[in-house]
Amino acid sequence: LEEFKHVHPEDAKDYILNVQRNEFEIPLAFSKAGRYRVLVDANRLGNEVSATSWLNVGGKTSDILIEKNLSQNKTFDGFDVILSVEPKTPKTGEEIHLNYRIERNGKQVLDIEKYLGADMHLLITSLDLSVMIHTHGLKVTSNRGNKMGEIDAHYVFPFPGIWKIYGQFQHLGKVITTE
Repeated sequence: LEEFKHVHPEDAKDYILNVQRNEFEIPLAFSKAGRYRVLVDANRLGNEVSATSWLNVGGKTSDILIEKNLSQNKTFDGFDVILSVEPKTPKTGEEIHLNYRIERNGKQVLDIEKYLGADMHLLITSLDLSVMIHTHGLKVTSNRGNKMGEIDAHYVFPFPGIWKIYGQFQHLGKVITTE
């Protein structure tokens, strides 16, 4: 849970496509040795497919300490990201509402750009990485159609525990990753 990469084949300069075998090869570099969890999402002819697997990257490994940080107000690359959750205490099997308010220099950011076709990409994963979900958030608009500087997403946790949520949005061509 220390490193997160979100890659689409068309964004990699050196990707290889084999249409006959329905395969993509995407070059990736890892910052350190260890065990990584890979989630692959695809859509073929309107059917969504998702699969996970483990990837072991060789080299010298070090102990990993997972720090529990439940703060919902954090700063990433100069953007203040405030996460509010409804209901305040999520329960297994019930839909929760995730609302991201994005600010910079004390003002709401109203001009979030689409990134890889979505307002925000989210990866929601259990602490043991047994469940990984890729979903999207949508910009909030008022009932008058005005942009509100917020992004909403919904999710149903399948079991109790500590979950990590990574988010990505784009502003002025720069991708910002949150956690």
